[in-house]
Amino acid sequence: MIMNKILFRILGSILFSITLFSCTENDYGSADQTKTPSISEYKSLIKATVDQTTNLVTLKIDSKEIMPVWIFEDGTTSNTNEYQKTVRLAGTYTVQAKVSNKYGISDGAVTVTYTINNTLVDKDIITNLCGGTGANSKQWVWNSRADGHFGCGPSYTSPTSWWSCGANGKAGFGMYDDIFTFGYNKIGISGSYTYDPGSGKTIYVNSGCKFNPFNAFNTNDGQDYQATVALQNATWSLEYEGNDLYITFPAGTMVGYIPNSYTYNTPKFKIIALTKDKISMVSFDGSIAWKYEFLSKALFDSGADAELLGSQYAAALPGNWKWDETTDGHFGCGDKPENATGWWSCPAEGKAGFGLYDDILSFDAKGNYTFDPGTGGTIYCNWGTYTFMDPAKLHYSGDGSTDFQEPVSKQITTYTVTNDGSKYYLQFPAKTYVSYIPSEDVYNNPKYLITKMTSNMLEFVSLGSGISWRYRFVRKN
Repeated sequence: MIMNKILFRILGSILFSITLFSCTENDYGSADQTKTPSISEYKSLIKATVDQTTNLVTLKIDSKEIMPVWIFEDGTTSNTNEYQKTVRLAGTYTVQAKVSNKYGISDGAVTVTYTINNTLVDKDIITNLCGGTGANSKQWVWNSRADGHFGCGPSYTSPTSWWSCGANGKAGFGMYDDIFTFGYNKIGISGSYTYDPGSGKTIYVNSGCKFNPFNAFNTNDGQDYQATVALQNATWSLEYEGNDLYITFPAGTMVGYIPNSYTYNTPKFKIIALTKDKISMVSFDGSIAWKYEFLSKALFDSGADAELLGSQYAAALPGNWKWDETTDGHFGCGDKPENATGWWSCPAEGKAGFGLYDDILSFDAKGNYTFDPGTGGTIYCNWGTYTFMDPAKLHYSGDGSTDFQEPVSKQITTYTVTNDGSKYYLQFPAKTYVSYIPSEDVYNNPKYLITKMTSNMLEFVSLGSGISWRYRFVRKN
């Protein structure tokens, strides 16, 4: 049944092509099945070639008399001769090939097989992890000055929903002096790895870990503990599962925290975010997920991620800012500014596709502000916005209870940074776009409490009545 549907779709495509380019009935004749091509006549002309340096696959039939029909493993089809596509994952693949002409499609098919020798990984991933694609190495440390750098949850997509570690929340537990070094040597998707337990020479271990070599240090009182360990040299490797990228290590490799035997014996982490400054990754044993977030040691040592004083906010603000979408809790709401994600906390990439993450907020030193809605040209709006916001109230077509994206143009206006003692505020003129419109009072009086700022991160909270919304941005390079 599925194959019949595929062939029906292919035939429709071919007939459309014939109709589109046909001049007369005689050019193409009638549906004479005796003239339908036989796959056996063209079998030897069907070829698949692979450029193993780029993983570019070319499917071709060396004939101008007929059209190919490629039927791929996922059910998609094409009738393009010299069809090309880049295949990322190493492995052996098959494609079914039929042939067609103006009279129809061959009954038979031939199976074409091709092999991809190496998984293709974006060089930027290697550069971010190891500092380059030559003979390079790069050191990382726990992102300890950030909320949510460590935690646990029920799944890869919610790795801190059960518990999220606050900034410096595990100081004194043998974590924050750890150093993780990733090395690369010009080729492949693997390299060297070194775990340095730091000056304390201990690794942090979950209380449930009662196996060697850590059990001797278990206090058996239900509390997590620290185990004395030596510097460890191992390797790392990248692998894809579908579109998901994982980093793996040999069994028994230490990666900063030992949550359970599965993660120790099968150290495999799904990469949530990997930039030149930050690694966010998650281990999952099928019942509990643990989030690990590391920061480039060079950046950490520079202090650029350290919190600024309120008196420094105005001078540090000028520049371009984008959502910190790879961080859990970059967006959310709560009952008051001090609890701005208490009701809901957006996980990393949780609002992808909602018109948020392409927004750019730009500030200059003279008090000018520009909101750029990005390539999507929209701003994300709370469902109630349509009742007061022009022009949304003129054409909103939702059900009155669904958030929506509103097309807007780039907006240029002004801003000020004010304070009333120890609290500092970011304030704009009425009806200024600040990437998300949560309510009428915030739209008409866009004043935000700055809750945290570093030279590269800006976090503020809306001051609407009854609900506070957190916005967290990072500087756009």
